[in-house]
Amino acid sequence: MAITQVTVTGTINDVTGRPASGGQIVWQLSEPIRDGAGLFVNDDAQAVPLVSGTFSIELYATNDPTTEPAGAYYIATFQIGSQQWQDEYVIPYDAPDGTVNVAALVPLNQEG
Repeated sequence: MAITQVTVTGTINDVTGRPASGGQIVWQLSEPIRDGAGLFVNDDAQAVPLVSGTFSIELYATNDPTTEPAGAYYIATFQIGSQQWQDEYVIPYDAPDGTVNVAALVPLNQEG
């Protein structure tokens, strides 16, 4: 068994609606995760720079059937110029072709 890795991509725009120039997104698990075979993924933060507003990062799926604990998610801290905000995402193990655009994910902190 292994925890599925998923490529998360996207384009982040600045307040004017144009692709953000510079900045980064810091991705961090809400807690360490593991699978039934003992693979352990800690909750160290991973920063990914925005290049002309776009990014791509490999993350572990947080809803894999064998992933423990259930309910883990990523906290994404967006840092663009003087703006900073956070969203929380479940990364789906069943993303088509192993890739998902962040725009297709509903942030946990904005559900309901």
